[in-house]
Amino acid sequence: MKFTVKNLKIAEFASEETLCYEATVYVDGVRAFTASNQGHGGPDSYDAFWNKKDGTADLLSAARLEKAIEWCKTQPLVTASFNDIDGAPFKYQPDLEHFVGEAVSKFRTEQDVKRMLKKFATLQDGKVYTYKCKPDHPTVREQVKAKHPDVVFLNDIPFEDAVAWVEAAA
Repeated sequence: MKFTVKNLKIAEFASEETLCYEATVYVDGVRAFTASNQGHGGPDSYDAFWNKKDGTADLLSAARLEKAIEWCKTQPLVTASFNDIDGAPFKYQPDLEHFVGEAVSKFRTEQDVKRMLKKFATLQDGKVYTYKCKPDHPTVREQVKAKHPDVVFLNDIPFEDAVAWVEAAA
């Protein structure tokens, strides 16, 4: 299953311990359910869509949500970036919050990269830099290349690759 989000609304001002957000979740390209978090440290909430005509839950949406929850239970354990109390790598069973969280994170990164690419954006020494000039500015490009021969011009590579570079640099 591939999870993606659209219609992501983030309330930074309300985000205390967790990200306060609301989004539409798509599973394998099909609109499936909504996800949200109040931003106070609690878990995400997932809801099926409602039929506007009769006020009942959309049965297809409810089935997609249930199928996604069940699919998550069959996935292999994920190794966290930290160790447990015994010093061994911490492993956990990923749940829907894990996969939706990854989709929200990817969506946010893609939005950041879109904003970056409106300016002149480079990757130098593992860090992303933006310059307040047009992406095709010839003198800035030459100066950066002269100073950093191994620079990657993010404006010159495919969008998906730019996103991957930015994710790796984060």
